[in-house]
Amino acid sequence: LPSLRLATLLHLRQPASVDLYLDDVLQHARLIIIDHLGGESYWPYGTERVVELCCARNIPLAMFSGDTTEDTNLLLKSTLAQEDCRTLWRYLREGGALNAREMLRFVSARFFARALPYAPPRPLPAISIYHPATELGTLADWQAQWHHDVPAVAVLFYRSHLQAGNTNVFQHLCEQLLQQGMNPLPLALVSLKDSLCVD
Repeated sequence: LPSLRLATLLHLRQPASVDLYLDDVLQHARLIIIDHLGGESYWPYGTERVVELCCARNIPLAMFSGDTTEDTNLLLKSTLAQEDCRTLWRYLREGGALNAREMLRFVSARFFARALPYAPPRPLPAISIYHPATELGTLADWQAQWHHDVPAVAVLFYRSHLQAGNTNVFQHLCEQLLQQGMNPLPLALVSLKDSLCVD
């Protein structure tokens, strides 16, 4: 898979920091992806300079909204086909380890001429069972570890943690519950206001 260089736009607020990052890092990139929370107005100088760089050096550029609403303006400023931008956007919006891996395989196949198969972006369910050993856990995964004749302890957390891979704390909590003779059942939910999740 290609190597990555990640940066947060929060560290690139000043024009001087943008120019330095373009000179030190971005001019050497073979593909630039900008997940742009808030739209162009939140990062106007950076957007303008990155577009200039990519056009001048023929670097493929994908820019899209950092939330769940498509930003047509950012798509039009990208140098990649809109469909490729939308695919990258969906991998990132759906989140989770599987989508992250498949996004890297998609990038490798589409832009680095590597013959890797990839799956399309896959939405995570509104509610799912988390298990550290599997992509999407099942009740049977946990029941295999449970103590006999002990009730289950529901461990509820937001699905956004699962999407971001921020699950170590929940894994540790479940391990501790098992050690204390309890049966954990960690559930990743969209929201406790969502009717399916409440049910």
